[in-house]
Amino acid sequence: MSLIQSQRFWGVASGLAAGALWGLVFLAPKIAPEASPMMLTAGRYLAYGLIAALLIAPRWRRVTAALDWKAWRALAWLSLAGNIVYFVVLVVSVHFAGVGASALIVGMVPVVVALWGLKDKDSPPLTRVAPPILAAAGLSRLGAKSPLRREELGLAEWPTAPGQGSLAVETRADAPEELLAALAGLDDTDTRLAITVERAILQGLDAGCQAPMAAHAVVEGSSIRVRTVVYAADGGRRIGLDVTEDLNGEYIRRNGSGNGADAADGADPMHAARELGFTVARRLLDQGAAGLVSREQSS
Repeated sequence: MSLIQSQRFWGVASGLAAGALWGLVFLAPKIAPEASPMMLTAGRYLAYGLIAALLIAPRWRRVTAALDWKAWRALAWLSLAGNIVYFVVLVVSVHFAGVGASALIVGMVPVVVALWGLKDKDSPPLTRVAPPILAAAGLSRLGAKSPLRREELGLAEWPTAPGQGSLAVETRADAPEELLAALAGLDDTDTRLAITVERAILQGLDAGCQAPMAAHAVVEGSSIRVRTVVYAADGGRRIGLDVTEDLNGEYIRRNGSGNGADAADGADPMHAARELGFTVARRLLDQGAAGLVSREQSS
């Protein structure tokens, strides 16, 4: 497991743990129904305060030295609005509306935060996150009685088709500059890099949309990982590659190919991504992929 994969694993695990612990706040009013909202809130944050005081005591001087009046005011506001007031209204909601309704209403907040967080430059684009989640949710809702069955396959066993899950907008070459500028704001560089590599593999194999092959590329930090497989039509054979190439200080994003002459000639930023895809395709062909992709399937 690479460093990025390990960090992602622990990030997801921590998120699940945080969600489980967060759910406990809805149980406290039911466990102690005789306690008023103010009493529960006071007890909750009194305990928090004592624990926080014990943790910060050895570092008190160092921490307070870095805080000015504005920071203290911001901390006081966050503790009041984000903790005390929040928990008071939550307890009132549980008392009067029940756990289910309260959890459903409050649960919309993480959804909004998650959608907002997708704007972060390190987050995967919504076009790659939403389709598999919605598909899995739909299959799960069908239940065990449905005649439909699913088998969860990882990218190692079954990479996606080239370009799958991505969205593109096509315009006329003479479209107004205002429209082109607006559309440019929707472009995601990492997605474009990945799709460029995947489609270059397809082109390098001289294959088409009916060819029994798959290619999935993803930018991971300063590297791009490419997983691709070509299958025999009868399922008796497969040729696959799983390679990770360094972006060399993100030269693909800045200079296109990383070659000084090409960059000087104004090579577009996706030139190196295409070359990587062609290189992967040649390696597949060297291993016999041409015999698995027939001309009928390439058309």
